[in-house]
Amino acid sequence: RSNGIVADLHIHTTSSDGKRSPYEIVEMAVQRSLSAIAITDHDSIGGIDEAVEASLGKNIEIIPGIEISAEDDNRSIHVLGYYIDHHNPAFAELLSDIIKHRTKRAEKMILKLNELGVELTLQDVRRFSKTEFLGRVHIAQAMVEKGYISDIKEAFSIHYIGKGGLAYVNRYKMSVHEAIAIIHDAGGWASIAHPGNYDGNVPLDEKDFQKFMKSGLDGIEVFTFKHNRVKSIYYQGLAEKLGLIITGGSDYHGKHNLNVGDYGLSKPYFTEFKHRVKKERRASNKDL
Repeated sequence: RSNGIVADLHIHTTSSDGKRSPYEIVEMAVQRSLSAIAITDHDSIGGIDEAVEASLGKNIEIIPGIEISAEDDNRSIHVLGYYIDHHNPAFAELLSDIIKHRTKRAEKMILKLNELGVELTLQDVRRFSKTEFLGRVHIAQAMVEKGYISDIKEAFSIHYIGKGGLAYVNRYKMSVHEAIAIIHDAGGWASIAHPGNYDGNVPLDEKDFQKFMKSGLDGIEVFTFKHNRVKSIYYQGLAEKLGLIITGGSDYHGKHNLNVGDYGLSKPYFTEFKHRVKKERRASNKDL
């Protein structure tokens, strides 16, 4: 492999707002000779079992994951979960509640768009989602199809459903503390996604991570296309200083000219990731 990446730990499928099915993602990862991938859909575990099934006999590990949308001091923060027990009934029920909130949010945004003269229905939007998950991207796709805008990006402006826009509605609010607790309750490990890049927000710093560590945070996503080299070096140093696990991934959605495996962990980092997870799993099992 030219870039040395063996594990891509941040991938989205059609179970949230990704363009590729879990089966297609596994095929792409196999073609790139990856040792492991994590399926980390937004607030959804729907793609994990299909990915596991697609991986059978293919010499690749599928890490069950998730990306939970959370908030801290009115900042949007995404929390990645790894090695979650996605068949845990309490966990599945909680995610079902979040999906219901997402649907209600989509309905409210559609009503606001209607008031702005954009004639859309929930059915128009649902056609672009292959699962129960509804995100702003699906509303944007419906707007393009109906000819109200020529490009998806136009929807994410102050005129429509961009943050603070005329038809924007806030997400279901969950604190970072709660998101970490949910991941831990499902037997997983929690890492903050792309801490150096949140829309309109100042990058997270040591003070933020010390606060999240009080809630039990396990890791920092260091390697991602959303970080330049300077940011990656900064967060790597921070992870080492605070004793947090280093994670990394492409944040693949099927856009930005990115491919599965373009970003992630090289062999030494992935070996350390696995070592830490196993060690801490053993430690937590002793507490049971």
